[in-house]
Amino acid sequence: MEARTHQSFKIRTLRDIYELPTQDMMERALAELGKMMSLTRATDDLMGRVARDLAKSDGKELPENLRSTWPEEVEWIDDDGDKNEARFVGPEGENLLILKLGKSDA
Repeated sequence: MEARTHQSFKIRTLRDIYELPTQDMMERALAELGKMMSLTRATDDLMGRVARDLAKSDGKELPENLRSTWPEEVEWIDDDGDKNEARFVGPEGENLLILKLGKSDA
């Protein structure tokens, strides 16, 4: 496996991943982004269930398909892949929740 370049790449489509400079980079990007998408989706599903339960306890109903969206563009950095984060933002762009995946700085 080749050394990390620490370069930053904007990813909007699968083609952007496919066109990364090397196959090793493509495979690392797919693995890292796949982990983050899985974590984000699981958290999103859990938050949706909690929100529906809270609304129900207040006598309200929320739709079953309550879901956030994946951003149009993400930044992938060809590093060790040991620090990733997912941000859940509100309608005004404010951070509601930041999930960090990977090794700590401590």
